[in-house]
Amino acid sequence: MPRAVESVAAPAPSQQFSQHTSTEAYQQQQSTAQHATEQQTTQQQSTLNGATPSKLVSKYGDGFVTSSSHPELGEQYGNVGTSNPYGGARSGIAAVNSTPAKPPISGNLDPNQPPALSAEYQPISDGLLPFVTYLSSVVTGAKEKKEMVEIEKGVAILLKKLARGDIDSEIAPKVMTMVTAMQNRDYGSAAAIQKALVNSDWKEHKDWLRGIKFLIQFASKRII
Repeated sequence: MPRAVESVAAPAPSQQFSQHTSTEAYQQQQSTAQHATEQQTTQQQSTLNGATPSKLVSKYGDGFVTSSSHPELGEQYGNVGTSNPYGGARSGIAAVNSTPAKPPISGNLDPNQPPALSAEYQPISDGLLPFVTYLSSVVTGAKEKKEMVEIEKGVAILLKKLARGDIDSEIAPKVMTMVTAMQNRDYGSAAAIQKALVNSDWKEHKDWLRGIKFLIQFASKRII
């Protein structure tokens, strides 16, 4: 038997209108949302391109802003600690020592015009100069002449340091005792004092301690 053909009823006019209206409303909502998104994006782009630089320019005076001159920007953008590598120092200004350096002391000695010393230290000069005068008159040979130069240099520097107060108050009495020992021909005690001064104060007083060593050695050979 032939299959009966099923008839499909057409949708009612009211149903077709309802579907059409829903489609238009949905499309209108999508269009509105897209327009709003585009408008928001345009506003953000405008802020980035125009508003931010203009604020920085108006605040700092130009368009070139660094965290070196403005530490607050370093804190804001995370590069704190690298904005000013020189700390609190001012560039172009060198530190100057306010204490003037003392002029160097000459090693030249004139026994006839020795440095003027205080009454406390004058016995040191009075005790050393006769040794220098006598030994310079009996020196022989190149070795002794070379040692005599060191002796005169050492005595000159010692007396000049005493004159301008460069000998510590703890050292000066030891020098006095050493000179007294030499006058008494106790060269062993004088050499022991000189050696002790070398061990304790060589760095500051090596310029005269070396000459005094030669003086004691030379005197022990020639003045008995």
